[in-house]
This record gives sequence, C-alpha cells and structure tokens, in this order.
Amino acid sequence: MPASPRIARWVLENLGCSADNDAVIGDLEERYLQGRSAAWYWQQALTAIAVSAFHEVRTHRMLTFRALISGSLFFWIAMYPLAAHALLSFGDALLPDGWRAGFDFTPTWAILPVISVGATFIAGFITGSIVKAVSGGHRSSVLLVAAAIAATWPVIFAPDGRPSLMFLLILASIETGILAGGLFLTNLESFDLVVVRNLLVGWGILHGAMVVGLYLLNQATRRDSFEGLLQTPVAPLLMMACGWISGSAVARLPQPQRPMLSLYLKTLLLFWLLYGAIGNSFGASLYAQAYFWMSVVLQLFGIWIGGRIRPSPRNSPA
Repeated sequence: MPASPRIARWVLENLGCSADNDAVIGDLEERYLQGRSAAWYWQQALTAIAVSAFHEVRTHRMLTFRALISGSLFFWIAMYPLAAHALLSFGDALLPDGWRAGFDFTPTWAILPVISVGATFIAGFITGSIVKAVSGGHRSSVLLVAAAIAATWPVIFAPDGRPSLMFLLILASIETGILAGGLFLTNLESFDLVVVRNLLVGWGILHGAMVVGLYLLNQATRRDSFEGLLQTPVAPLLMMACGWISGSAVARLPQPQRPMLSLYLKTLLLFWLLYGAIGNSFGASLYAQAYFWMSVVLQLFGIWIGGRIRPSPRNSPA
C-alpha cells in the first residue's frame, strides 16, 4: 500500500488547530489508501489547517486578539531590536570599519548571515513561546502572529517590492523560530531552555523599554551618544523604571527550579561590567564613571524590586 505524504501529514499534525485533529488525519489516511492522490492529500491538509484555525479564532476572539497584539508588540519592540543590536555589535567587533555601508563578498563576511539567522531565529523562538503562553496554547494565535510579522516585514524593510536574499533568509529564520517556539516544542517546560527563555524575555523587555525611554529622552535633551544620555539627571530614574518593568515581567513567567531573579541579575551585572570595559567607560572622567554606575545600580535595584513585588492572588468567591 502506498504511504501517505509524510510531510503533509507532519504539517497537519503540528499546525492543525482542531480538537479532532487526529480524527481528521485518520480520515485522510483512509481515503488516501482508497486511491486519492498526493496532491489531493496536500489540499485537504492545508484546508483542514485553515478551517480549524478560523474556527479556533472565532471561538476565542478576545484571547486571540490579546495574543496577536501582545506577540506582535513584543517582537517589534523587544525581540527584534535586541537581535538587531546583537548583529550590529558582532559586526562592529568582527568586520572591517565601514562594514555597514555595504556588503563585501569575502570569507570574513560569511559570519554575517550566520549571526543574522541565529539572532533572528532566537527572537522568533522567544516570541512564539510567549504567544503560546498568552493564548493558552492555541495554535491559531501562533499562526496569526507569524502571518502578521510576515505581512509587515516587507512593508518596513522592502517597500520597493524587491526583497534581497538576506531579507528572505532573515524572514525565514524569524518565521521558523516563531513556529518552533509556539508549536513544535510543546514540552518546553521540561527543558532547561525555560531558563534561557526567561533570561532572553527579561533582556528583550529591558532592551525595548530602554530603547523607547532613551529615544524620548534624546528627543527632549538632544544628546548624541548613549553615554551622554546616561549623564542627564532623569536617566538614573529611567534606568530604574526600565529595570522594574523587566524584573516584574521575569517574575511572572513560569519559573524553573533555580532562582530565576538572582540569575537574571547576575547575567545583567556581567553584561554591564563587559560593556564598561569594552565601551571604555573606565577611561572617562570620575564623574562620568560614577554617574554611569549609579544608573546601573539603580537599574539592578529596579529589577530586584519588580521581581520581589508580585500581585496578591485574588480570593475566590465562597
């Protein structure tokens, strides 16, 4: 007997949103063995995915809307800027000066697509994991967020309608990451990856809050550099507020066995120590160093406060 198309079956198993997904697969298998073609099987599988996703969205409108908005905003405000910052930092460290002006086909430049795919895949993976948690595990919400990002990506980065190979490569890595984090790795909590996820979520939210806050501060003060912004009077309070938002978010995620807040604080302190060394802040004036590290300490304190203060559970009615 001819075997059913494995890829089509796998796609339906992982993307089907119906509670009767197994029954649908069994029915397709039976009819395929009766003489239906592989093209028919693919058509029916894709139709079943679309119909089940639409039904799940219609049944859980508000939950889907919340997951769509929160997942899209989380990606664009937190995860993508963090991935872009990592790419630019690695590029500045590994590639020749002026590398941002154009691409040079040399062996050294081969590292750039690798870093781009890795960073954007992680960004998509964390986004998909968060959407899964917000939506209560509904696959349709993950598919909608993936579709929304795929639809907005060319509008932002290829408005002329002529995407480059790097554009398509990065978009594919983002979409793969979203689907992997939201659909395929259903038992994420059983792995130590939950620690990595919580750390990256905290870093992403912190980075997004700092980007928004420092942009507004830059518009108000017209400072040209990050170090210059940190020396404004309101910067320490801004850093503390960003830390509070990040620590509060990390404390509300599913917690592993190890103390998550302490680990998050240690990794962030290590980052600022490395930033101070690489960024040559130790060579600045004593006043600038003191102001910089005061802002860092206040940010860590904000994370600690945000992580320690949790909402009290609501009393259930008698």
